[in-house]
Amino acid sequence: LMTAVSLSLAQSDSKCVCIPYFYCNNTSTDNGQCESFHEVCCEDGEGGALPNPDGGGICGVRGKRKDASGFDVDWKLFDSFGDTSTTFGEFPWMVAVLKVGPSGAQEFLCGGSIIYPNIILTTAHTISGLSAIDLRVKAGVWNTTNILESDKHQDRTVSATVLHSGYDKSKVQNDVALLVLNDPLEITDNVAPICLPSANTMFNSTDCIATGWGVGNFGNKGIGSVLRMVHLPLVDSNTCQEEFRKAPRLGPNFNLHNSFICAGRDLADTCTGDGGGPLVCPLQDDSGKYVQIGITSWGIGCGDRPGAYSSVIVARDWIETMTDAFPAARKSE
Repeated sequence: LMTAVSLSLAQSDSKCVCIPYFYCNNTSTDNGQCESFHEVCCEDGEGGALPNPDGGGICGVRGKRKDASGFDVDWKLFDSFGDTSTTFGEFPWMVAVLKVGPSGAQEFLCGGSIIYPNIILTTAHTISGLSAIDLRVKAGVWNTTNILESDKHQDRTVSATVLHSGYDKSKVQNDVALLVLNDPLEITDNVAPICLPSANTMFNSTDCIATGWGVGNFGNKGIGSVLRMVHLPLVDSNTCQEEFRKAPRLGPNFNLHNSFICAGRDLADTCTGDGGGPLVCPLQDDSGKYVQIGITSWGIGCGDRPGAYSSVIVARDWIETMTDAFPAARKSE
């Protein structure tokens, strides 16, 4: 997406554009001219024309829904504010972050999102104090109790955790973190990155979606075993701040830090177990493509008032700086 990645024309005789390598569907690429390790100079192998990032690429594409017979259906026809159900592969950027316990068993820790094949975006407060060696990432998962589905999961170990340089645990500011995977994820129908927004990305702020397994029941039968979603409009920061000030725990002098945005509506909210998961919004000119606007961070109760989400737009420069330091391994052509 033009609005989701920083694009630059490479200085060469052949016209091409530097974009993340997994966005490039063309056969003729060269990464020697691009500043970022994650980028290749992508060109049309036949006509030499510049690719169209606005319409191409694989980031942010919401998966198709299936009916009871397994046939594809247009999710737009059934996508209502009250619907919290999802289907396998519908949100391919969603991952589960797991912690290895003393016994060696893996316990659900938080959600996260794929922003590069080797980089997971999540919240700092959920992984702060934990060692990378004790973390695991499970991508492509939908129903955590379905053994047959596990063949389509991708499990990865974590080589590094990177907390935002401005993260303040006491005040919960800049609640953003990256997990660097030892091995990049394979991009498939049910495992794919979400697009990142720029400051001028035009998106529909009234129909955003947060996803998560909720209330820590990951891997257990019952509520929480299947990925759920909630439709949420963004809420003006001043309005959100006033709502938070009504909470005795925060008080009338509470100031919402500018590293957060708010989203919510009556009785609809993310809750315990959803932390670290993405808040995504559809593009105004393409409702089938999404950009990640927020990361589920904190709130007061569940559904009582808007929830606070770490702003991806505010953190975008930091995210790009950090991801450039961890180039994904790429197969030689």
